[in-house]
Amino acid sequence: MTLTIYGDFNCRGTALELAAEIATILDLREREPGLRLEVPPIRSNTALACAALAAAGGDADRLRRRLFAAVWTHGCNLSDPAELRRLGANGVDMRLARRWQDDFAGLPEPITPTLVLPDGDVSRGLGALARLAHLATAVPTKST
Repeated sequence: MTLTIYGDFNCRGTALELAAEIATILDLREREPGLRLEVPPIRSNTALACAALAAAGGDADRLRRRLFAAVWTHGCNLSDPAELRRLGANGVDMRLARRWQDDFAGLPEPITPTLVLPDGDVSRGLGALARLAHLATAVPTKST
């Protein structure tokens, strides 16, 4: 199944987007009840970070995780190109990032996070997070 998720690195809800992150956070919460996501001291302009994610190709999942962690656990400034390189960004794709932004802006009531399912159904905000959490529990995990 292919899902389209629109979010923002500055959005706390978006930081919880994918099933793996939800499962990880729930697991960490059980083991560490005091775990909290902190409001970052800097609200970055994330356009460059989004363009770096667009250019990441097969490394996008790893980079996305690093970018969210950089903001929400370390308070990093994603507006800084040197910081993005330190986090593993290896270039930018401004054209693809612009297309993502235009597609998101074209949705009715664009808010983050927004989840678009393959059939075109759209969930927004906490509804999107609830749907992702439900999907996370419905997807079997791989045995090692």
